[in-house]
Amino acid sequence: MDQIHELTVWLGQLKEVFYDAQDVLDEFECEALRRQVVEIQGSTTRKASDVIGRDQDKEQFIECLMHPADDQKVSIISVVGIGGVGKTALTKLAFNDARVVHHFELKQLLVKIIRSITSENCNDLEEEQLQMRLQNILDGKKFLLILDDVWNEDRVKWIELRNLLMGGANGSKIHVTTRSPTIASMMSTMCPYNLKGLPQEECVSLFIKWAFNEGEERQHANLVEIGEETVKKCKGVPLAVKLLGSLLYSKLDERDWRIVKGNEIWKLNKKEGDILSALQLSNNQMLSYLKQCFAYFSFLLKDYKYNTLDLIPFWMAQGLLQSPDENQEPEDFGNQYVDELFSRCFLEDYSDAGYFRLFKIHDFAHDLALSIAQSECLIMNCQT
Repeated sequence: MDQIHELTVWLGQLKEVFYDAQDVLDEFECEALRRQVVEIQGSTTRKASDVIGRDQDKEQFIECLMHPADDQKVSIISVVGIGGVGKTALTKLAFNDARVVHHFELKQLLVKIIRSITSENCNDLEEEQLQMRLQNILDGKKFLLILDDVWNEDRVKWIELRNLLMGGANGSKIHVTTRSPTIASMMSTMCPYNLKGLPQEECVSLFIKWAFNEGEERQHANLVEIGEETVKKCKGVPLAVKLLGSLLYSKLDERDWRIVKGNEIWKLNKKEGDILSALQLSNNQMLSYLKQCFAYFSFLLKDYKYNTLDLIPFWMAQGLLQSPDENQEPEDFGNQYVDELFSRCFLEDYSDAGYFRLFKIHDFAHDLALSIAQSECLIMNCQT
């Protein structure tokens, strides 16, 4: 056992040596990369809100929301599709449409729900009292409830929740997004909406928006041709297309594009639409210092709004923040790390507040961070 322990320690030390060697090589590229990050940030911030090719899906989905159910006061509509295909994006499009906002009592209902949740007395209420409070809030009101990215297949729990929500007025809707057809079928009161991948033409348009500055593609027909072939490997998944475009943004050397097109990582795409292969490709292009910071995301939670003021001290404690400029504060280049991760589509709900950033980790990026961190640590579920 002592020999195994000594070997483990030696391997850990050897890995640190390799990291140091990588860092020496990376220093030559750091300054150029950091300048590039600023350019990418401005470009992606402008383009991130664009949703291409979903106009028809949006209209059909809004029609489902607006159309009253024949036999039930509250109906449940599911949107099902593979990861990254745009279920949440479609939901946001419909949710923010003026017709939907007017049709459902969104603002008033949300304010009341927030007040009931944040009230000081709510923490002292028993589960039965909380259920009664929710039913009272919804009683007789037409509401739209969105349950995004549902994974729980426990039908008993779903029926219990559904029964609490049946007191709404006629025309109320519960909208569910899920990657599981089983869950969609279990939860829906009407036929689930199967969201398919984008057509090739729309994928190319989305790719061009992310890979070039506006109008720049006209000067590089050779690169566009390579991009059109590479986009086919994304199989219609918008997130994969964005990742591919952001990976090639500002690269105008045809060799770089051909390397990405022929990269072996695409062959790992064993499941149709598997986004992890595209994420892994983007991860492989990162410098070593950023890979280590990204792996730290495996400790963080999905669907939680993070502030770099809270994140950067952990990176500093681990010795992960490195800057070639001694006059630069760690917080500054920590924010630059986050900017670059956003430019690679690893983050969402991103906002730049000047001296700090707010963001959420994309589900697939978190999955990738978990897979990367497996060789570094063991993450256990305390409930098991």
